Amino acid sequence: MITSHSASILLLFVFGVCYLALKKRLATSKVYFVLLLIMGIAGIVLPLDRYVHYYSTLYNANYILLFAVLMVMTLIPWLRFDKEYCYWNTISVKDEYLGILKIIFIINILLGLFSVVYSLPYALMALSMGADDVRLYISDASFYPKNMLTTICVGIGYLTPIQILLFFISLLHTKLRKYSILLFLTSLSYLVTMLPYAARDGFIFIPLTYIFAYKVFSPSIPQKLKRKIRISALVIGGIVLFGVLFISYQRFYLNAKSGMNSFDSMIYGTWGYFFQQPYVFEQTISYDASDMGFGRRFEIINMLFDVPKLNYTLDSLTTSFGTMYAEFYNCYGWSTLIGFSFFYYASFYFLLKLHIIRRNYFSTLLVFIIYLYYTISGLFYYKMYILAVTELYLVVLASSVFFKNVLTVTKTNPNE
Repeated sequence: MITSHSASILLLFVFGVCYLALKKRLATSKVYFVLLLIMGIAGIVLPLDRYVHYYSTLYNANYILLFAVLMVMTLIPWLRFDKEYCYWNTISVKDEYLGILKIIFIINILLGLFSVVYSLPYALMALSMGADDVRLYISDASFYPKNMLTTICVGIGYLTPIQILLFFISLLHTKLRKYSILLFLTSLSYLVTMLPYAARDGFIFIPLTYIFAYKVFSPSIPQKLKRKIRISALVIGGIVLFGVLFISYQRFYLNAKSGMNSFDSMIYGTWGYFFQQPYVFEQTISYDASDMGFGRRFEIINMLFDVPKLNYTLDSLTTSFGTMYAEFYNCYGWSTLIGFSFFYYASFYFLLKLHIIRRNYFSTLLVFIIYLYYTISGLFYYKMYILAVTELYLVVLASSVFFKNVLTVTKTNPNE
C-alpha cells in the first residue's frame, strides 16, 4: 500500500515513460499528456489526504499502475488518427458540396437557437438561486417541464462535438465563414441547457474539445483568421474561467464541503476536477464498488437485451470522478471494465481506420471529434449515458459509412 504522494510519483513516472516512448507518434494528442500531468502532479504539491478520503488514504500500487496504463491506452484510436494526420498538409472544402453544407449549417444554427431560447428562462432562474440551492432543488424537482420540447432542447446541447466540427469546417472556405460566429455560439448551447442543473462540466469539456480540434485544423486556417481566433479565445477563455470559478465559488466556497474549510473546499471543487480520478478509481476496485448493473450509465444495454435493472445506492465514492473506467467497473466488476474498455478502443479504432482507408476525410473527422469528446469527458465520467443521446450517436457513427466526403486533404505523401 502506498500514500497519495507515492501514488503521484508512480503516475508521473508511467505517464512520463509513455510520453517518451510515444513522442514520435504523437501529433494532435500531445496536449493530452498535459492533462495527465495536471492529474498526476497534485499529490506532490498538495496534501491530497485533506481533499480525497473515501474508505482509506492508502492505495494499492497495482491499481494505481493499472489506472495509469488505462489512461494511456485511451489513446489507441487517437494514435491511429495521428498516424494518418502526420501526412496531412491542409484540409479544404469541395466546392460542389457548398450548398449542402450551407443547409446543414442553417439547420444546426436554428436548432441551437431554439435550444438557447427555450432553456434561457430556466437557466436565469437557476442563476438567481445560486449553485448550491439549485443542487438541493433539483434533488426533488426540476426547473424544466417534463415534455418532448425539453427532451429535444437538452438533446441539442449534446450535439456539441458535431457543432464544433461544423464550426471549423466553416472556416475553411470564404463562402462559409459568414456562418462561423453563429455556429460557434450554437456549440455553446450545452452551457445554457445545463445551467438549470448548476453543471460546470461544459465549461471544461467544450474548451478542451476546441483546443484539440484547433490543433487539427490550424494548418488549414489562414494566418489572419488564426490571429482573430487566438484573440477571441483569450476573451472567451476568460469568460469560461469566470463561469467555472463563479459556480465553484457558490457550490464549494460559500457552502464548504463537509470536513473542509472554505479554501480547501474551493481547491477540491476546482483542481479536484482533475486530481481525484486515480484515487476514486483505486478505491472503486479495492472496495469492489460494483454490481450496480447497466441501468445507471448503459441503459441501452438493458433495453436491447432485456436485462433487468438492479437496485443500487450511491455514496461519495460512486458520485465522484473516477473516469469512465471506474464506471465501467461499477457495472459488474472486472468483466465490464475489460469488456467496455476493449469495445471502446476497438470500435473507434476500426471505424477510424475504415474511413482513413476509404479516404473519406469528413467521416474520419466526424468519428474522431466524437471520440475526442467522449475521451475528454471520460477523464471525469462516462458522459453519453442518456438513452436518447446514446441512440443518437450510435446512429451518427453508423451513418458515417454513408456520408459524402465533402472535404479534400493535400498530403505530404499522397500514397500513404
